[in-house]
Amino acid sequence: MRPIKLTLQAFGPFAGEVVLDFRPALDQRLFGIYGPTGSGKSSILDGLCFALFGQSSGEERLATQLRSDHAAGDLPTAVSLIFEVGAKRYYIQRNPAQTVLGRGDRPVDRVHTANLFDVTDIPIDEVGPTNCGLVLSERLAGQADNKIEELLGYSADQFRQVVLLPQGKFRKLLTASSRERSDILRGLFDVGVYSRFAEKLRSEAETLKTDVDAAEKLIVARLGEQSMTSRDHLETQIEAGKDLITEIASAKLQANAALNAANTAFEDGKQKTEQFAQLASAQDNLIKLQALNPQIDVQRNRAKMALQAQAVQPFAEEAGRAS
Repeated sequence: MRPIKLTLQAFGPFAGEVVLDFRPALDQRLFGIYGPTGSGKSSILDGLCFALFGQSSGEERLATQLRSDHAAGDLPTAVSLIFEVGAKRYYIQRNPAQTVLGRGDRPVDRVHTANLFDVTDIPIDEVGPTNCGLVLSERLAGQADNKIEELLGYSADQFRQVVLLPQGKFRKLLTASSRERSDILRGLFDVGVYSRFAEKLRSEAETLKTDVDAAEKLIVARLGEQSMTSRDHLETQIEAGKDLITEIASAKLQANAALNAANTAFEDGKQKTEQFAQLASAQDNLIKLQALNPQIDVQRNRAKMALQAQAVQPFAEEAGRAS
């Protein structure tokens, strides 16, 4: 959030209207607000905090106590602020709950009102009561408060704790003892969430310790069931078991190698058995063929004689024709 222009009327020590343009200071990135005691330095912070959240910057003053005692009775207390959040620009107008003089100088009680506008598209120097831009919230202070928290991402308490350090707290912090400094920091910053978180962690730690103790007892009982005297004994047995597993794995590899060799020998024997069967069948066929040799000889002689007869047949026929 970047404050651009703050306007205070009948506010704190300012009886009339005061306009604070922060633009020259913002260009320097770091600036100070200083002046004599009672000159209104804290009132500027009050004005910023009231414009945004409808509350003062510290616990010393309530929002209803911010009206100037020096202002004319018929001049209402009013605060307005132009500020930027990211690339957007906004304009907030607030009037606190107050009593002012009305017609006939009769006192009139007025309630806290707030109006919030989006003025991103309006030049800063042209923003004012008659040129307010887009309405985001009108009159209802609570509605404006919620919208401001939504835009900024933090509440009034967080704004005071983180952005504004209440007057006098810093000096007191520097001169305090360690115990007092701790109390001051707890007052400045809401550390209750951290205390609750630490207590939750402490409770969870106690629960975990109880669970660990119960698990330890269970382990001891289970060791006893297995005739183990201690964790060291168990670890010794585990190492021995690892060695046995290694031996079994080695034996398994050897057995697998022997099985593979046996399978190879079996297949080789199977092939040789088939070859022996084929040899026996060939021998049987040879014996049968040898038994047919006499018949084959007779047929061979007949064939020989037939060939011889066939060779002399032409001569016989020639002789026959000659006779």
